[in-house]
Amino acid sequence: MGGLELREGRFVNTNFDSYPLLRMPQMPEVKVHFALSGGTKWGGIGEPAGPPVPPAVANAIWFATGKRVRSTPFKNHDLSWVNSGDIADTGR
Repeated sequence: MGGLELREGRFVNTNFDSYPLLRMPQMPEVKVHFALSGGTKWGGIGEPAGPPVPPAVANAIWFATGKRVRSTPFKNHDLSWVNSGDIADTGR
């Protein structure tokens, strides 16, 4: 899952045509609450649900595998299952 690849200071993936995007069925449930940002005017509400997605996916990885992922791209991490004896190390 995700991440832009840099090689020699340049982006390797320069187009999203082959980029592995998160699909709607893979999206975790996100609850969005709109609130005034001050006064009577609304602030920008175009992408409020976007920023919570990577942490939600990282939490899902932790619950599924027992491993904490704290950096992207997620595809660069070993996402195999943790042995049952190692679960104490995850804080669960």
